[in-house]
Amino acid sequence: MATKTCPSCHEDVPGGAYRCKTCFHDFDSVTEKKASALMTLLTLLSAMAVMASVTFYFSSQKPSEIVTRMSEENQAVISMKMTAKGLEMETAYFEEISKVEHVNNGSDYKVIVHTHDGKSIQYKEATYPLSEDAKQIADTVKKHGYNILVVGVENSE
Repeated sequence: MATKTCPSCHEDVPGGAYRCKTCFHDFDSVTEKKASALMTLLTLLSAMAVMASVTFYFSSQKPSEIVTRMSEENQAVISMKMTAKGLEMETAYFEEISKVEHVNNGSDYKVIVHTHDGKSIQYKEATYPLSEDAKQIADTVKKHGYNILVVGVENSE
């Protein structure tokens, strides 16, 4: 006669039995395996690690500090950005500058320096008009003998 082993008490039970004679385990019922607390914890920690990695990646891609200055000594507008890759610099020499633009987007104001080859450097951004900053850049560049266009600033001359 064929026998099988009871999964609960490990007794030998006849092969055709529906229940164990010792512990009354029902062979026809389907037992659900529950995830252990350790597996749940590991899954949760893994999900948190992935989220932290993604957050760190995207936050490290943004420039942490942007500094833009005009240097009369170097005759250039220089923009420096500190990123995860290191210090990135953009330079627009006075001779390359074609236009200084004062932009008003409603509540945001910007001064943007444009070069002849299409490069743009954002000089300053604020919540108040920056027309004086745009005029100052234009006057400084003109003082060094270069002709440039000033856009977005009312001409008081």
